[in-house]
Amino acid sequence: MTEFPFQARSKDVFIWLKYRDLTKKAIHQLKYRFVTDLARELTLLALRKQPQEAKRFKKELKGYSITPIPLHWQRKNWRGFNQAANLAKILAEQLDLTFKDNLLKRARKTEIQANLSREARQLNLNQAFTVSKEAVIKDQKIIVFDDVFTTGTTLREAGKILKKAGASKVLLMALAG
Repeated sequence: MTEFPFQARSKDVFIWLKYRDLTKKAIHQLKYRFVTDLARELTLLALRKQPQEAKRFKKELKGYSITPIPLHWQRKNWRGFNQAANLAKILAEQLDLTFKDNLLKRARKTEIQANLSREARQLNLNQAFTVSKEAVIKDQKIIVFDDVFTTGTTLREAGKILKKAGASKVLLMALAG
């Protein structure tokens, strides 16, 4: 995985907000109560909380695309939307990044990561992602985005798939963690 060219919470992941208190409640409302208007509010909050990083993103990440962690089609049909995609699209607009929702595909249905141990999370996501047939990955610079970062398994698995497919750089990002 590529390191962020600036301060990050770990060497290969940038997390905008701490996953606690009102942020945690708002993400829960977005995902499980379907309050989709919270996507914009959460994204704008993240940018206000990290103004220096937002400024650097606009400058240093020109030419990057941002792609969300995909949901399995059954989960997306149940929820009606992909919360990571909604958040990433707004972030892309705010940071002048290209939003690409068609790079990754969920190859198989997996258990909800939040319910699993660290070891079980890794097994759960083994071969869970593939590159979409229509996606152009070779020599691309890509940010993989998810709503919540806990152990990093989801983002890292998706990032590995993109690197294998020929992405020149892959950075990992989450709204909260």
